[in-house]
Amino acid sequence: MTQRTRAARIVALLLTLIAGLMLAACADDDPQPTPTPPAENTGAAISALDAWARATPGDAAGQMTAAYLTLRNTGAQDERLIAVQGEGVGAVEMHETVQQGEVMQMQPVEGIDVPAGGEVALAPGGLHLMLLDLAGPLAAGDTVSLTLEFASGLALPVEAEVRPLAE
Repeated sequence: MTQRTRAARIVALLLTLIAGLMLAACADDDPQPTPTPPAENTGAAISALDAWARATPGDAAGQMTAAYLTLRNTGAQDERLIAVQGEGVGAVEMHETVQQGEVMQMQPVEGIDVPAGGEVALAPGGLHLMLLDLAGPLAAGDTVSLTLEFASGLALPVEAEVRPLAE
């Protein structure tokens, strides 16, 4: 092997070593990336309290039921619930119960406003979430996983306990 070939190999080896050291210096030591809050989140601090859903009658899939909870906003900015996703739920709609003459009716709402420093109760006879096209029946003691999506970009996971039909 000529001296020129040997020198070229040594230079190549040194360049490879330097490149490896530079890559190692640039690597992130934190194996779990730290999630960053959505840029749209304007400081609202939302929590969901006493989340529950009604059990379904029978054992067929495709049924519907209602879910209830209280939304509390301890932040300085108003917040708006704009969508809800549910595990094992075909669709979730936000509804309110209103009386028209002698008849109580449910009607969909576009969103639910939660004022800064306030709370909104989703309860039987008022605002509520309709869980439609369920993958299977819901029995007392089960849980339903919901994700509440807010206008600020906040996504709040909630576990709703399934309670008997009588409640």
